[in-house]
Amino acid sequence: MPVSLPVRQPPKVVVPWRKRGDVGQAERPGAARDQGRRGFLRGAVATGLAAAILATSGREAEARHATGPGDLAAATVPPWPEPYLGQLSITWRVATGRRAVAISFDDGPDPRWTPAVLDALAHAGARATFFCCGQAARRHPGLVRRAAAAGEIGNHSWSHPDLAALSSLQVDREIDRTHDLLGGILGRPPTLLRPPYGTTRGPVLTAAARHGYRIVLWSDMVQRAAHRADQDVARLLATAAPGQVLLAHDGRGDRLGTLQRLPLLLAGLTAAGYTLTTVGELLASG
Repeated sequence: MPVSLPVRQPPKVVVPWRKRGDVGQAERPGAARDQGRRGFLRGAVATGLAAAILATSGREAEARHATGPGDLAAATVPPWPEPYLGQLSITWRVATGRRAVAISFDDGPDPRWTPAVLDALAHAGARATFFCCGQAARRHPGLVRRAAAAGEIGNHSWSHPDLAALSSLQVDREIDRTHDLLGGILGRPPTLLRPPYGTTRGPVLTAAARHGYRIVLWSDMVQRAAHRADQDVARLLATAAPGQVLLAHDGRGDRLGTLQRLPLLLAGLTAAGYTLTTVGELLASG
């Protein structure tokens, strides 16, 4: 049974129920890996609903007081497109009849890791989704284009903060700047958003709704440790299922562990009969 969340009257967010353990927190210091149904609903419903309802009036107040170093230097309230109606969807797994899995990469592009990831995908005949940070994309636009040719590009904020700790204006700036930059690099704006650490509080929902984004989380994660790569791949292959969205990383730190796992994981999934596709293609098949 879905839960409908109003996002600034009227758009609404449809958040389906999930099983415990389906969605984790990615590399967030001190955060629990398993939120569980109750924790997720507290974050996405209680926090998100209350903040979303108050977002419009709060934006004007924040604009008048955005003077700190982390706020907008010349604060403005971004315009709301009218009407902006519809549903904001949050996805971590897709119900599909295809034997397909989507592998996604966060935090890039990074010239130390992204080219090797792209080479591994090309060797396996796989496609993937890359959730790019705006700061990295601005430094390496050529890598953004290469990643787009190997699949698709999504928005992963500008500087990878915990958006739960920011004001709504700061959240807007993180998402809007990246949206505009990626649109300029690729000639078309992204349609998918993955907030850092899976944060889905109210300002994230309203910013996503303005752009017509689908928020994409994950159902399992490729671990980053350089040791026990074989065991991690064996676990992922044993629990693989149609419609999964797997999370890996190609930026912000040492990603050697990802590169050690990736060829084994791609070969194992292919041998098991899975098509390795993008999140967007997986959603289209659902």
